[in-house]
Amino acid sequence: MFDRKKDEDADAKPAGEARDGAATALPLRSTSLPSTSLRPLMLPLALVVVLTAGCGDTGTSTADDVTDDVTDGVTSVQMTSTSNNPRVGETTTIGATPVGPTGVAIQGVVCVFTSSNPAVLLLTGSPVTQGVGVTAGTATVTAVCGSKQNTIVITVRPELVTFTVTTLGTGSGSVFLNPAGGTYDAGTDVTVTATPNTLSTFGSTFDGWGEACATFGVQASCTLTLMSNQVASATFTLEPANFTGTPIPVTAMGSVTTPAGCQFAITLSGTFAAAVTSNSVGTLGGVATGSAITGIATTFIPPFTTCTSNPFTVDLTGAVSGTDAAAVAVGASANNARQQFTFNGSRNGNTMTGTLTIMTTVSDGFTDFPFTTVITPYVMTKQP
Repeated sequence: MFDRKKDEDADAKPAGEARDGAATALPLRSTSLPSTSLRPLMLPLALVVVLTAGCGDTGTSTADDVTDDVTDGVTSVQMTSTSNNPRVGETTTIGATPVGPTGVAIQGVVCVFTSSNPAVLLLTGSPVTQGVGVTAGTATVTAVCGSKQNTIVITVRPELVTFTVTTLGTGSGSVFLNPAGGTYDAGTDVTVTATPNTLSTFGSTFDGWGEACATFGVQASCTLTLMSNQVASATFTLEPANFTGTPIPVTAMGSVTTPAGCQFAITLSGTFAAAVTSNSVGTLGGVATGSAITGIATTFIPPFTTCTSNPFTVDLTGAVSGTDAAAVAVGASANNARQQFTFNGSRNGNTMTGTLTIMTTVSDGFTDFPFTTVITPYVMTKQP
C-alpha cells in the first residue's frame, strides 16, 4: 500500500527539486495547476520612432541627424558670389552650399534665394542663382537651405560712362579732365578745362565749346553730371603774330626821260608788315601789307617845257606762305597791280629776316616805266 505521509512531503517540495535534494526536470502536465492559477503573458512595449527624411536625406536617419537638425543634417550654409560689387547691367553668380557638422556638403538639399531689394538686385535661377544689377545700391541675398540659412551683401555700383573731348580749329591747345581718366561711374560730376597753347611767337586762342558743352560758350571750363556717354569739343584758333618791318628811308630807284623831254627822278619810301600765323609743324600763313610812297622829282629839258609829276602812295596786300625756314610774302596794289613786293626770308623766334624786292611803275600817260629796288637784309620784328 502507499505511504500517504511520504507522498505529502514530496508534494510540499518546490517543483524541479528532487526529494533527495538533487535538481531534476519535471514534465509539464496540463492538470498540474488549477484553472485559477492561469495569468496573461506580459511583455515590455517596444519604442517605435518614425523619422521624416529631409531634402538630401536617403530616407534613413541616425541619432546625429536628429540631434543636429532633426530632418536634414544641415548645420550651416556657405555662400559665395563671383562679384560682390557688380555694376548696373552686370550679373553676379551667387551660390549656397549646405554642409553638415564635419563641413562636408550635403547633396540634394534645395536652396531658396531671396533678395532684400529686388529693385537693386534681381535674382533668377536656383540652386545657383544669378543676380542682375538693376540700379545702384545695396541688397542682402538670403539663401535658405533646408533648416539653415545664410546671407551675403551685394553692392551694385553705377554703370560706367565715358566723356570724350576733341579739339578743333586751326590752333592748338589742351583739355584737362577732373577727375582724370575719361571713364566714370554714372552720376559723376566731371569738369573739363580748355587751355590754349601759348608759344614764344605764335599762340592760339580758345574760341568756345561744342556738342555736350555748347551751352558753356567761351568759358574756360565746362562741368557736366555724366549719366550717359558724352562727347564735347573745344575749338582753338591760331593767333597771328604781328611783325613790323624796318621803315624804308627815301631810296633812289632811278630816273626816266619822257619823249616830251620831261625827266623824272623816282624815289621810294615806306613800311612793310606781316600778320603771320604758324601751325604746330612750322607751316606759315597770314597776311602781309605794305605802304610804298613813290616820290617823283621833275626837271625840264628843254627849258620852258611843262611837265607835271606828283608823288603817290600805294597800299599793297599779299599773303604769307612757306615755312619758318623759307617764308614768302607776295603782294600787290589792289587797283591795277602795277606796284608789287616780294619778301623771301626765314623766321627765327621773334624776327623774320630776308630780302624785300619792290617794283613800282610810273607812266606819262602813254608809256609805263617800271622800277625795281632790292633791300637786303630786310628785318621784320614781332610786336608785343
